[in-house]
Amino acid sequence: MKFFQIIILCLFISATATSQEDENVTVSKVSFGINLNSYFGGETLYFNENGGIPRISLGPSSEFKITIQNSISDRLFYKISLPLYNTSQTIDQQKISFRTGLDFGFTYIPKLEARIKPFLAVAFTTLNYEHINGFRPNSYGPKITRINVPITIGLSFSFSNSRLMAGLNYNTYKHFYYYGSNFASFGTDVGRFSISLSSVYDFNYNNSKTTKPINDVLSGLYFSSSAIITNWVRLSDFNQTDNTRKFISKPNFSFSPEFNIGLGVDMWDIGINYRKEKTSTSSFDVLQELSRTSIGIELRRSFNFKSQFYPFVAVNPAYSRLTFHENYYNIGNMVSSNKLSFRGKVGIEYFPLKYKNISISSAISYTMPLKLEITENKNINFTSIEFNIIELKYRLN
Repeated sequence: MKFFQIIILCLFISATATSQEDENVTVSKVSFGINLNSYFGGETLYFNENGGIPRISLGPSSEFKITIQNSISDRLFYKISLPLYNTSQTIDQQKISFRTGLDFGFTYIPKLEARIKPFLAVAFTTLNYEHINGFRPNSYGPKITRINVPITIGLSFSFSNSRLMAGLNYNTYKHFYYYGSNFASFGTDVGRFSISLSSVYDFNYNNSKTTKPINDVLSGLYFSSSAIITNWVRLSDFNQTDNTRKFISKPNFSFSPEFNIGLGVDMWDIGINYRKEKTSTSSFDVLQELSRTSIGIELRRSFNFKSQFYPFVAVNPAYSRLTFHENYYNIGNMVSSNKLSFRGKVGIEYFPLKYKNISISSAISYTMPLKLEITENKNINFTSIEFNIIELKYRLN
C-alpha cells in the first residue's frame, strides 16, 4: 500500500548573497543544516505482487541528515545530504532497517520580482533495506540498495535575510522483501508523498575569482572524492544443473565512495584511485554477497569550448580483488580472486566553483565483463555500469 511521508527540514542555515561583484570578488551562497525525516502511516507487504496473505506492516521511523548547499547561479542550487542516524523497526520479532543514503540534487528558483516564488527540486538518492534477522533463527534477509529520484514542487517565501520553503514531494521505487524458507524476494512498485519544510537564513560569502588561462585551469596536483552508484547489470547463474541455487541475474545496485590523487598537465589528468563496493541478493534461504576492492590508474583527457564546462573521456585500468560469500542454509562459503579490470568513462566537469580551485563533475562509466570462478564448474560473470553522481576535486594550482 502507498503511504504518506512527512519531511521536516530544520536548522537549515543558508547563504544567499547580495549583488556585490567586481573583477576580484564573486558572491557565493552556501548553506548548512540538519534534516529530520519522519515517516508515518503504514505499508502492508504481501507474499506476491498480486496480493495474497499479508505478512507484515511497516510502522513509523525517523531519520536525521546533515545538508550542505551551494549556488551555481542566482537561480540554480545544488545540495548534498548525508544521513547521520536512522531508526529500525521490530515487528513480529523481525528487525527491519529502512533508510535513504547520500542525496545529491538541484533546486531551481526562477528570477521573479516577488516575495513568493515557485521552485522545483530534483534529487538522486539510494534507498536501502536491511532485514537484520529472518523468520527462522540465524536466517538472513537481503541488504538491497535501489536508486530513488524524489521530485519536489513548492513555493519559496522571501523575507529580509531569510526564506521559508514549503513543497509537496513524490517519489516512486521498487520495494523488495525476504519471506523466509518457503518464499523468495518479490518487488512491488511503491509511491510516496511527503510535505517538505525548510527555513533558510541568508548571509554573504565572498571569494576571489580565478584569472588563469584556460589551459592552466586544469593543471596541477589534485585530490578528489566521488559518490558512485554501480548498476551490476549482469549477475549470471551458476553453471550447474541444480536450478535451486542461482545467483540472481536481475540488476542490482550498490553505493560506494571513490578517492583519487593525481597530477594535471594542460588538459590531461593522470591519477590513482581507490574504491570498495559490495552488492548482495537473497533467494529462499540463500544469502549471497559479491564485493570488489579496486586500486587503479585513471587517464583523463578534457576538452574546452570556451566556457567553464569541460567534457572529458577517461580510461581506468585497475587491479581488483573480487570476493564472493554465500550463506546456504547457514553453511558459509567464501571465494576470492584477483582480476585486472578496465573501465571507460565519459562526463563533464564544471570549473571553477565559487570556491577557488574546486571543481564539480558527473560521469557515467562502463566496466568490461569479469568472471569469478567459484569452483571448477561454477562461476559468476558480471559487468557493471556506474553513475558518478558527483565528484569534488581540489587542485593545487
